[in-house]
Amino acid sequence: MGPKLCWVLTFVGGVRGDVLAQQMIRETRNMVPVAAGQLDPIVARIDRATQAELRSCAAWAQVERVMNGNEALRACPLRAFYSSVALDNLRGDKNRAKFGGRVFKPPRGWGLPKDAVHLCAFLTGLSHAGTLPPNASAVRAAGLVLIDVGSAYGGETVVGGELGFEVVAFEPHPAEWARLQSAWGRRSRTRIVNAAVTRASSNVTLLAAEDSSSLEPRAMREFASQIKANREQVARIAVRGVNIDAELRRVSGVDPRRVAVIKLDIQGHEYEALAGAVATLRAVRPVLYFEYLPSFFKGDHAADVNKVLCLAMLLGGYRCTRPSGRGELANCVPVLDGAPGSPL
Repeated sequence: MGPKLCWVLTFVGGVRGDVLAQQMIRETRNMVPVAAGQLDPIVARIDRATQAELRSCAAWAQVERVMNGNEALRACPLRAFYSSVALDNLRGDKNRAKFGGRVFKPPRGWGLPKDAVHLCAFLTGLSHAGTLPPNASAVRAAGLVLIDVGSAYGGETVVGGELGFEVVAFEPHPAEWARLQSAWGRRSRTRIVNAAVTRASSNVTLLAAEDSSSLEPRAMREFASQIKANREQVARIAVRGVNIDAELRRVSGVDPRRVAVIKLDIQGHEYEALAGAVATLRAVRPVLYFEYLPSFFKGDHAADVNKVLCLAMLLGGYRCTRPSGRGELANCVPVLDGAPGSPL
């Protein structure tokens, strides 16, 4: 593990420490992929998992402290400062930026939201550790792709491109997609798709707000999102839903076998998105970087937050970590021989 990873490891559990996790792994060990269009047996197993079994996936994962903002800025090789939306001020010609309710004259460099800076630090750490190619030139030479699911204000889309990845960004909110397309749609090796990523390709209902849109009604019941959603006057709109395995090539021109990183920040819908990408996960074991927010999952479904961890655990070939304290982002990193984006 490289010195600049934006996670500090604190091991608290493993497969051997949880009987239910071991049972699930044994049960699915010999399951084989199914024909296209059929439900993957591992997804079917997670769909019927009990809350206790889902909690066992959290015990299987490791817990890590997430870097604070200053640590992440220092670990990110880009010349960056914090901004509410992605902002290109490399020429020093921008006079206004906003972050944390404060308007200021930005310094030269890239203005990036906090989550984008943390992604930058995390991917840089994987490059130092040898999981990803060592620099942006090597990433470009390898033809690697980053999928940004829930692009919102464009920070992770910019970070992916600056670190050498070809980027396919998905944003279902029509107004946010239009803003992204206007700001970043002409960047080379970047495609911004106006669609939601979900399990099945079909129209879906988006609870649309400026910064709290979700396909999950329960996300709007989470306290902080509810406040934002009420302020932003949520509308229900029909949007296109796409399945990565079936439609990535059609909507973006990208071969799924080149996918090296999938970032997901879609307020509780992360598992449903990856349930439609299992063939891609099986084939190339991309790095997974995703929102992990237990407050979206309460009551009888509290352990559902662990479904992405279960998916990686049962597929095998991943080491997953979840955040300690108030962190909101988790990751699963491939541990088999061969780099992400390379067929196993």
